[in-house]
Amino acid sequence: MHTIFNAQTPTNPNPPGGVGGGTPGAQASPIDMYVYVLGIVAMLLIVFFTKKYKSQKI
Repeated sequence: MHTIFNAQTPTNPNPPGGVGGGTPGAQASPIDMYVYVLGIVAMLLIVFFTKKYKSQKI
């Protein structure tokens, strides 16, 4: 037997049989504005540390 407990009820439950999503007209999360910038920074950090550790190998 399985039981699911929630700490609080969801504010915007998904409609039955439909696709979930955000509330129309709701303000976006602050991180949504920086998704592309964060992706580019992540790629640059990967390249930087890969070159750094490759150069230390002899």
